[in-house]
Amino acid sequence: MYLSIIKFCKEQITEESEIHWKTTLITSKPMEMTNNKEFVPYELALELKQLGFDKPCFGVYATKDGYVRKSAYDENGDAPTYSQAFRWFRETFNLHSNISSWRDDNNLSFSHEFEIYDLQGCWEGDASTTYEEAELACLKKLIEIVKTYGGGEQ
Repeated sequence: MYLSIIKFCKEQITEESEIHWKTTLITSKPMEMTNNKEFVPYELALELKQLGFDKPCFGVYATKDGYVRKSAYDENGDAPTYSQAFRWFRETFNLHSNISSWRDDNNLSFSHEFEIYDLQGCWEGDASTTYEEAELACLKKLIEIVKTYGGGEQ
């Protein structure tokens, strides 16, 4: 597949675009990213692995401090995105999650909370001040549910 893309790109190159194409190749190499909100924190990624998460990931942890190095969808990657983690819980344990947002009474700020459903019932989280806090709390609760109850009905 990559060879087809490169061949297509080479066919589209004009004299003016050649510099841009070469620059894109150089800047598309793996790079360090800090505090990336797209990836599950390192400690939770380890817990996901312990629960059986084995999907290919777009990132690899470079250090335990949470620095993520981009990868070209590495099968050995250990830094899943939140989207990958939530999908894995749905597909593997039939645990569906939702994060709701609403404005406060004075329309000055938003609050966010999560809900998790399976065929047996529902778990709700406390209100969070940011969406990312609610997302993180939801993921922690999903891990706790699977550790405690073994997941939802299949």
